Amino acid sequence: MKLCRAWVAQEKGIAKANHNEFFAGWAMQTLKCLIYNIVATSTDINYGPYGDILSDGGFRVWILLILLSKDNADHWFAPVCSSWSFMCVSQHHRQLDPWGDKTVSWVNDGNSQNIRVCFLSLLSWLIGHRWHIEQPLDSYFFKTPCWERLLGLVGSVKLVTYLGAFGADAAKALQLWSSEPHCLDPLRRSRPANMQKLTTLSKRGSITGNALMPLSQHYPDNFSECYVQTVILPKYISRH
Repeated sequence: MKLCRAWVAQEKGIAKANHNEFFAGWAMQTLKCLIYNIVATSTDINYGPYGDILSDGGFRVWILLILLSKDNADHWFAPVCSSWSFMCVSQHHRQLDPWGDKTVSWVNDGNSQNIRVCFLSLLSWLIGHRWHIEQPLDSYFFKTPCWERLLGLVGSVKLVTYLGAFGADAAKALQLWSSEPHCLDPLRRSRPANMQKLTTLSKRGSITGNALMPLSQHYPDNFSECYVQTVILPKYISRH
């Protein structure tokens, strides 16, 4: 049902949106925007072929969504983190080189995604919009040269928060970055005590995700509510 509602948002608001959510999943940010009558779109690989940033057609659609946004819009990115996670260092080797082991296909896919999201974020900023991006705290995503340069260019400051503080079943630490330094400060939370973990340590010393990991990819309702109420809505109200 949530995916269907996100599709409706995309079909109705593909032009001149105030908010675009990329790698949207359940599109919680989009749904909250729509509740407050903010025109919003969402896109994700699960919605169809044009939601795939790695396809030529999908990448063109993502560029168009940014170019067709209303003035001073907001763009939220939540890139796929699997090939950047600390859990997979023995496979991607990004701890040695931020581009990782280029002989591994899914590492190269992650690299292409990294570069394309960096380009979209730069494009967003250059034409007067505001971008926000999240990754797990242990992600190597922002260690690549292109991201180090972009974050330095816009003066972005890392913000750490925990989805467990917003009602998620596990703590899940996130790092948030934005082209407008400190605008995401209302989302900052301390690590909640006595929360369940997303990983399991085996007797052999390997770390794997547990049953809570898949659901942790989706934002709890309170997180999206806080984001829209404190980051998006004030700017939207001031313009009307």
